[in-house]
Amino acid sequence: MATAILCAFSVYEIYRATGTIENEVMFTVSMLIAVLAAFVHIPRSEIVLTVAFIFATVASIWLMIRQKHCSLDSPVKAFFIVLLIIVLFKAIPELRSLNSGLYYLIFAVTLCFVTDVAAYLIGRGLGRHKLMPKVSPNKTIEGSLGGLLFGVLLALLGGIVVEKFVKIEVNYGTLALWALMTSVVGQFGDLSMSVIKRICGIKDYGNLLPGHGGILDRFDSHLFAVPFTYLFCTYAGGFFL
Repeated sequence: MATAILCAFSVYEIYRATGTIENEVMFTVSMLIAVLAAFVHIPRSEIVLTVAFIFATVASIWLMIRQKHCSLDSPVKAFFIVLLIIVLFKAIPELRSLNSGLYYLIFAVTLCFVTDVAAYLIGRGLGRHKLMPKVSPNKTIEGSLGGLLFGVLLALLGGIVVEKFVKIEVNYGTLALWALMTSVVGQFGDLSMSVIKRICGIKDYGNLLPGHGGILDRFDSHLFAVPFTYLFCTYAGGFFL
């Protein structure tokens, strides 16, 4: 249900941001796909999510490079964006279904929040060098590195807690590697959603969450971090033994 809600709001926010929400056919079809996809298992989900993750990464990099020369005011473009978002959010139940999946999901969600908060606070206090000013003017290199550091530290602390109280053995080397990579991926997800806002000429995707904006403003890093965690567990075996 949570995935369906995230997908449905994301569809609305993308069509609203791109100015194509008046295309009732595309919007309705997208909304139906968003809701139904949350309750349907994807056959060979690791392959589908791998393709979607790679495509979303390449497309995001392309938009960042070609930002001034891109437009997203076409219903077809909006449709492809929401399809990618739906598939990437579909990683939430797929990750949950894995062995120790609940803990992997908690780790991924928490890591994103900690990285975001640490990056914001450190960037605000110590930030001197802009990370990608044309995409996200307020983000700094210092804040990004601080987010990475605190993300890894919290993940290791979480590993100790899980090992002590849940009695699941943890590979701390793999956990640290996952945390480092996922923190980077999460920050990339943040930038990916930010570049779409810049191209569309909006500040936030919505005002559903006071002080945070819309769903895609708050869960932008999760959009990439959760699928990456699923793929990490699938291909590398994860960090719970």
